[in-house]
Amino acid sequence: CWAARASGSAFPRNPHGVPTTARCDAPATRRTGVNVLIVEDDARIASFVDKGLRAEGYVTEVASSVKEAVAFVGPSTDEVDLMLLDLGLPDGAGEEVLVHLRERGSSLPVIVLTARGEIAEKVRGLELGANDYITKPFSPRKLVERINQLLGQAVSEKQSPNS
Repeated sequence: CWAARASGSAFPRNPHGVPTTARCDAPATRRTGVNVLIVEDDARIASFVDKGLRAEGYVTEVASSVKEAVAFVGPSTDEVDLMLLDLGLPDGAGEEVLVHLRERGSSLPVIVLTARGEIAEKVRGLELGANDYITKPFSPRKLVERINQLLGQAVSEKQSPNS
């Protein structure tokens, strides 16, 4: 639903044009049990993404710092199916979370969602183990499509014994 409303007509906006809620008139496709961790320190962006993904049927949690993100995934990423990761966090770089995950051998799908759009930053994020890199501002439709694509790949890899 969030992705299907690319025109934004179903999203009420404040006087500055910022969506204030992720309301949608059509019923969302339920994705029960699909958990997305949103690591974002900007409360407006975190809320927008959170509400939008919930409208799409995802179960979401929000962490606003490196410390919270690392604590949330703890020793196991079993409770998280995908992470959206901002790189500019108040207590450190989002890259620290990515390095933490990959050093532990986690294959948790991670989409970097950041304002850093330089080619070198994108390359670095992907080299550190991000599965995708989306720059802000972003299209909600594009974000949902990328999440669906990554989750589809993750399910296929888990089901394939030869991965």
